[in-house]
Amino acid sequence: IGLHPTYVKEDYESQLARLHEILMAKSVLAIGEIGLDYYWDLSYVDQQKKAFERQCQWALDSHLWIDVHCRKAYADLIKILKKPEFKNVIGIIHCFSGDAAEAKHLVDLGFLLGIGGVITYKNTNLFESIREIPLESIVLETDAPYLTPVPHRGKPNSPAYIPLIAQKLADLYEVSSAQLVNQTTINALKLKEYSNFQ
Repeated sequence: IGLHPTYVKEDYESQLARLHEILMAKSVLAIGEIGLDYYWDLSYVDQQKKAFERQCQWALDSHLWIDVHCRKAYADLIKILKKPEFKNVIGIIHCFSGDAAEAKHLVDLGFLLGIGGVITYKNTNLFESIREIPLESIVLETDAPYLTPVPHRGKPNSPAYIPLIAQKLADLYEVSSAQLVNQTTINALKLKEYSNFQ
């Protein structure tokens, strides 16, 4: 459960209040997608930061991990996550698209990097950004129905395409597909255990 940054507007406080009521009443795996998005609109940047910080605090209070959306805002995201009060926040940087320095900062802060179909695109620089990141800090994802991997690009994405992403990453990391799938599964399960989700 979470307030996506592209939905943060002038009424974000009332939206957060409603979500917090649900969080307190339901069994929840994680807080997300939350984060910062400076790609579409810069009108509510301050509100996005406040909403993100509030939801990071929810994660700490409820012992949950966070699923982070970040687009064109990695500097501010890292600045917030480096605050002392958020040093114990963990989670996934969904569809990571930053550079190598940003990848290292986020992994050093304890976050996993979510890698999806973009890794299969011919013009991507994503592997250059994550090549020094250990597999222990990577998880696989789809972002379905978006970011469909090659050779299905242009069609709706599906979790059925995870093996294509896994094989591409295995090739790039020079490990077997089985090794890559095993390690990324272990990484994902650690988050489930952290939240003690039933």
